[in-house]
Order: sequence, then structure tokens, then C-alpha cells
Amino acid sequence: FGPNDWGANAIYNNDKPRQLMEKVVKTFPNSQIFLFLPIWVSDEATSRRGGYLVEDIRKEIERVAAGFPEITVINSRNFVPHIKEYFSDRRMHPTDMGYLHYAYHIYNAIKPQLR
Repeated sequence: FGPNDWGANAIYNNDKPRQLMEKVVKTFPNSQIFLFLPIWVSDEATSRRGGYLVEDIRKEIERVAAGFPEITVINSRNFVPHIKEYFSDRRMHPTDMGYLHYAYHIYNAIKPQLR
């Protein structure tokens, strides 16, 4: 899930997040599953979509994922530095350097948990 899921209809008031998680768990029953919450968005503290902040979306995704013990939720909000130059649109889509940071933190988040 990412900032594109920010809109009210993308997460709230529907069953799509739960359905997707259920499908992934059933499709890969013997796999470790990591769910990364949305990364930082430059205007996330002040901008609302459908009445929700990005942090509201993170909390809702985490709430739904709590019903799936097979899923490990990782808060990746801080995986890309909160510097606009690390985002191609200066807002939410990382540049190559932003993705370098993102990959580094993903690796370090999951490495200790791998079986």
C-alpha cells in the first residue's frame, strides 16, 4: 500500500484491503509476508483526501493487517529522508537516491526476521 491509497474510497468504507491481504496469505501460505506502510509524503501533516491524513491510512492498513498473524507490518514512513529533493515530484515519488535509501531500509527491516 502507498500514498495512492490515501483517498477515502481506496481504504475506508470498503473491503479491498482485507480481501487483498487474504488473497496474498492464501496464495503464499508458506511464505513470510511483509507489508510496508506508506512512506512519507511532504504535505501529509496538513493535506487531507476524503477527510483523511496519510497517517490515518497507515493506521487503517495496520488495523486490517492485525487480523492476519502471517503478515508482518513494517512502518516505512521514515525509509526515505524527509527532504523534497529525494522525491521526483518533490512530494511523494522517490528519486533514484530516494529509492536507494528505501531499499537500504527495507533490507535492514526484514533481514533480522528472515527464517
